[in-house]
Amino acid sequence: MPPASRLLHRHLAANLRQARVDCIFGLVGDANLFMVKSFIEDQGSRYVAPKHEANAVLAAIGQAQARGKVSVASITHGPGLTNAVTARIEGVRAGVPVVIMAGDTPPGGPQHQQNIDQREIVAATGAGFVELRRPETAVEDLERAFRLALHQRRPIVFNMRAAPRVRVDGAEHLLAGDNARRDSDGYSFYEGLADDVINSSGYRIGPQEVENALVERPAVGEAAVIASPDAQRGEIVKAFIVLHDDRAASETLGQELQDFVKRLAAPCKYPCRIEFVADLPQSAIGKIQRRVLRNHEFDRNATV
Repeated sequence: MPPASRLLHRHLAANLRQARVDCIFGLVGDANLFMVKSFIEDQGSRYVAPKHEANAVLAAIGQAQARGKVSVASITHGPGLTNAVTARIEGVRAGVPVVIMAGDTPPGGPQHQQNIDQREIVAATGAGFVELRRPETAVEDLERAFRLALHQRRPIVFNMRAAPRVRVDGAEHLLAGDNARRDSDGYSFYEGLADDVINSSGYRIGPQEVENALVERPAVGEAAVIASPDAQRGEIVKAFIVLHDDRAASETLGQELQDFVKRLAAPCKYPCRIEFVADLPQSAIGKIQRRVLRNHEFDRNATV
């Protein structure tokens, strides 16, 4: 399968890590394999594979009880979901917040031998159900699953139906709904949600690459990168940075960070503007909300 087809799965894995999920319990199948693989390899996180789907959900329940926050399990479609019925009932009775990321068969395939009505089966156990509606709503849908698990104190099944496929130049691809680029060797690289990509003087810059570079510096605790309006270039890269407690903001530090990004990423990608802040806006599951920063930035510049 070509690298481009895995973008949605990588995006889900990245958002789990940004939500401070450091471990997934589960069993993999074709419906969740790439997401779990990305969670391990791209995010450097842990995956624990018990011998049965019910054990995976029960392990997540135990972790959630011990930590006092949402834990995550991942199973695949068909028997993967039905094998965990009893475990979901236990989670409901115990009032434990768990998100179960369940793969599902592709749309338009009712004759698929593992196609079942996940919503009906989940409802019968008393657990909640949230569907990944479209690739472009994946983050919003996942956040809703976490939010419901916390507020309702019960397991929530996050239904990840396989994305529709298209053929381009004879190769099959998934419609991920995000932006990516392909290099001369044919490898594809995730750049970010369409709304997040920065268009500066014709260069399309994904914020995640810049953020990853910034947080490599010892002084930086968190970073969020957005587009900032600019009269000459249309948009420029701006970074909001939260420093570690033992570091103080200064022009010298800002210049050091800019120079580092120039070297590690590219000169066109460095943050022309840096704003040191005490904290960053976050969603209910702890994901940094770039759109809040971006909307405020454009509103602020519109009134200048």
